[in-house]
Amino acid sequence: MLAGDKNEIIVDFRLGFTESERNNIYYTINDIFSELGGLAASFKLIWSFVVTIIVLRFIFDFSAMVKRKSSHKFRVITIEKYKKCFPQILAIIKDKTKNLHDTSDPEYTSY
Repeated sequence: MLAGDKNEIIVDFRLGFTESERNNIYYTINDIFSELGGLAASFKLIWSFVVTIIVLRFIFDFSAMVKRKSSHKFRVITIEKYKKCFPQILAIIKDKTKNLHDTSDPEYTSY
């Protein structure tokens, strides 16, 4: 039995006139941890891309929601302003349309 440099053990069996060579490679705990570390690094890389996409989507959705809320608030304020002025608006419309179909109106008959 001979031991190699890289945790290899070479076993040489000689049976009769045949020769058989068998290479057994044994992994140490450090090899297992390095393999798991490589897998973890790959997973972290993929996860960082996914998280970046999720965060960007959240930012765009949140900004759209804030924009909708702001425009809704503006519409409500505008409606409230018109509701306060509604009697005055009705009076102005009534004054403008009071003599609409009156043929004795000088503006209507002067041509």
